[in-house]
Amino acid sequence: MANPSPGVAPTRARAERSFRCRADLIEDGGTIYVRKSATQPAQNARLAQQCRKLQDAHASGLACPAVLRTGEQDGLFFFDMQFVPGETLAHAIISGQDLPWAGLTGQIAGLIGRLRQSASADIPEQAFRDKLMAILAQCQANPFAAAEAPRIERIVRHLIALPWSGIPHSACHGDMTLENMLLRQDNSLVFLDFDVPEHSSWLLDIGKTYQDILGHWCLRHLALADSDGIDLLNAQVRMARTQAAFAPVIEAMVPGGRQRLTQLACFHLMRTLPYARRLTSPATWCGGLKRCWRPEPGILALPAPTAMVRPAQHFMGTRSMLRRSLLAAAATIRPCVDGRRRPRRGPASDRDRRSDDRRIRRLRPADESRRRAGGCGYQ
Repeated sequence: MANPSPGVAPTRARAERSFRCRADLIEDGGTIYVRKSATQPAQNARLAQQCRKLQDAHASGLACPAVLRTGEQDGLFFFDMQFVPGETLAHAIISGQDLPWAGLTGQIAGLIGRLRQSASADIPEQAFRDKLMAILAQCQANPFAAAEAPRIERIVRHLIALPWSGIPHSACHGDMTLENMLLRQDNSLVFLDFDVPEHSSWLLDIGKTYQDILGHWCLRHLALADSDGIDLLNAQVRMARTQAAFAPVIEAMVPGGRQRLTQLACFHLMRTLPYARRLTSPATWCGGLKRCWRPEPGILALPAPTAMVRPAQHFMGTRSMLRRSLLAAAATIRPCVDGRRRPRRGPASDRDRRSDDRRIRRLRPADESRRRAGGCGYQ
């Protein structure tokens, strides 16, 4: 069916596109819902599978939107689902909100616990190695990834040499990133965008979440848009705090702990490389892989995130120097009482303070247009 109410033209408030489909926020006769539709006939079958998976998940009691109706318009499959107000967990972390991590990690662990009950035989190790070789071939054929081809090949060879046993077949979410977790006002989570992956496993779901936590995949737009690196630096520090919050609950559920999750996060990051459409994207993603492999244990002991970062002498260079100075800069963070005061600092001359004032940059409040366009989480 094209319109849920004959004679009433629905209002399309916003449209977002992804590699697979399109999502529209529609108001029709006072009712707001989300329509997810294919953009070409070849996507119909996969989108129909996603719809059935979402229906099954909702029927089993998982926290996810309800499917309202399905149909086909101009030869393209679509389904309408419940609109759930809220913002993505990724957006809440990046904007520096004080989140109740005990409750949030408990909800995520609850979903994982239900999925792992269906675990069966392990996925063959060769399936992962074959996928990595296919990714390498795709990257070599992608002109946007050509400059990073030698580094990508080294990464693939390293991952292939790792053990891939112990990853069971099971029910899964399929795309459990922080951007697909919707945080409501009552601090409950709703899980969005269930997908149908090539290999289904609850362990791969957690690896997908750690693609954001360790590899900072959810910061990709900020990394490309931030002109001086300060906003990105603050977001990276907050993501490190998120990792510390996840460690005692989520990592404890995984055989091999953080080492296995690091491996899976790298695998998921590699899967994004063939889709690079910007010259800077492969370098950004390879940087995420490097960050996964060589985490600094000291960053987990940071104080609570603050609305301001003290640049000190580390921030007097270029953007690349800012990124290389992440750990040194993070060590200078001090908590602020009201989120607007300057960080505490040691004795300094008036001239030094004036110089520091010129270099201090406040973290900008969440942009409302970005909140409306990127914070709702429907993709």
